[in-house]
Amino acid sequence: MKLKNKILFLILSFTTFLVIISSFLISTYVMKGYIELEENHFNKDVERIEFGIQSAIDHIIPQSQDWSTWDDSYYFILGQMPNYINANISPDTFEILKINHFILSDLNGNTVFSKSYDLLAEQYIDTPIELIESAFETPYESGLMLIENKPVIVTTQPILKTDGEGPIVGYLSFAADIDASHIDAIVSNTRFNIEKENFSLPYNEKELIHTTKITDDFSKADFYIPYINTEKALFLSLTNNNEIVALGRATIYKTLTTLLLSFFILGLLLYLSMKKFASQIQKLSNSVSNIAHGEDLSKRIDVSGSYELDLLSDEVNFMLERIENLNQSLFEYATTDILTGIFNRRIGIQKLKEAMALSDENKKTFTIAYIDINNLKHLNDNHGHAVGDKLIIDTVRFIQRHIHPEDSLCRLGGDEFLLIMPLTSLVDAKALFNSTEDILDELNCTPNKLYEINFSYGLAEYNYKLGYNLDQFLEYADTEMYNHKIRTKHSTD
Repeated sequence: MKLKNKILFLILSFTTFLVIISSFLISTYVMKGYIELEENHFNKDVERIEFGIQSAIDHIIPQSQDWSTWDDSYYFILGQMPNYINANISPDTFEILKINHFILSDLNGNTVFSKSYDLLAEQYIDTPIELIESAFETPYESGLMLIENKPVIVTTQPILKTDGEGPIVGYLSFAADIDASHIDAIVSNTRFNIEKENFSLPYNEKELIHTTKITDDFSKADFYIPYINTEKALFLSLTNNNEIVALGRATIYKTLTTLLLSFFILGLLLYLSMKKFASQIQKLSNSVSNIAHGEDLSKRIDVSGSYELDLLSDEVNFMLERIENLNQSLFEYATTDILTGIFNRRIGIQKLKEAMALSDENKKTFTIAYIDINNLKHLNDNHGHAVGDKLIIDTVRFIQRHIHPEDSLCRLGGDEFLLIMPLTSLVDAKALFNSTEDILDELNCTPNKLYEINFSYGLAEYNYKLGYNLDQFLEYADTEMYNHKIRTKHSTD
């Protein structure tokens, strides 16, 4: 075999070996990281679904407790407040409380008053007898009931005086109908798609249970939410295309393509270089042979050459630049909200955990704000999601202009945001948001605006002495936000 052919064989073998080893290492170790990241995102989405379901059940409990420990409700049951209904029950009441059914019953289960309202049709409807009976049979309980083959969130509280004293004179029940739009709203904060739902699946467990399945192409989660009045459950089967894994495959494909191109160019350069070297050796051999056979010792060997490696360096740098850009894109995808450019929910929750841990260590308090943009759904429905996205961006930019450099703003999902103020007390936070309300009042007075920047907020101060966990802390701020939203709506009305 000629030297040139031997060199070509060695280069091809070495290049093939490098491609196989690189492909194996990248596919094994890099893809493993993408799969772990996909699993983390999947688990976070499962947590969001569970949190959304529990939040939907829990949101009417504080309002029902307020109404059930109220002197007006107490004395109405005793027949001493004849104007109670006219003064307090109206369509606005159902809209503000976000409920569909209002029931008052005495201790014997007799209905003293019931009223039901369709929030979508904006009209009164008949209260289902099954709901009245089931609510009375489950005092002190809150949860999901199956009423006329439809899921309904129900809470029943004993009626006491405002100071919490008794005796109990009856029961107050709030109930909210659940339809496909409510389920869509919970799922919309995740990457899941609804594959199947069943409102009355036979089921005998008492706790919310989910099962998961993760494959190479998709992830699946099945949720069983039990009813408290029957041995059945609301069943949701949700699927999610593994976008991060798909991104990882695309990244690896591009990386391997770049590597293959780089190795091909390297092999070609090596072949050309070695070919030139072999040519020089042949030229040297010919020169020596000519000198030997010509017997002309005055002749000299004239063999010269050079090696150019700039092209290989450029290709390797191009490959590294492509990998860096792809990794940077992946990092931004995993940590940043695409629409607003601020932190996403995962990073926001991580920063809140860090702030709580630092507060526990330093024995200092800090404040958070749970923010909800008002009227976003109305704007989306009437002017399109592009205008709604503009409102979200304008609201974020407004908040960023008025917070401190050390504060962290993240988007929890949809129209909800979390502001972490590690060096701000509750008093200073209230002053900050009061000042922003005044600024917004002036800003929103501008004529011919398609929308106003308006948001509700709930402030909560973390006290290391009280031992809050993260869920309790967020839930408290969320409740404060809803209370602020209700107060704002009352003052506007």
